[in-house]
Amino acid sequence: MKRLELAIIDDILPNNELPKNGYFPVRGVKGKAHLPAFVIKKFRCKSIPKGNKSGFRIVFVFDRSMSLIYFVEIYHENKKENLDPKRIIEACKSLS
Repeated sequence: MKRLELAIIDDILPNNELPKNGYFPVRGVKGKAHLPAFVIKKFRCKSIPKGNKSGFRIVFVFDRSMSLIYFVEIYHENKKENLDPKRIIEACKSLS
């Protein structure tokens, strides 16, 4: 996870935002949590020979003021249908 965290930190733009490509906001969280949540959909796993479309999803919360990255969930798209915004909102509450 440390390598992923460093990659995300490297992607942070000068205005302390994340680029639009590669990071997707989690629907149903905006306005209900004080921190934005994002999903990474393109994630390469060496043990799965499918390139960057391995099917893994990584959900994280990003605190722009502190450049804090908090990983909420990692799952495979075949094992879980949709994200649970309630879980992400609760995770944000625990960070405040």
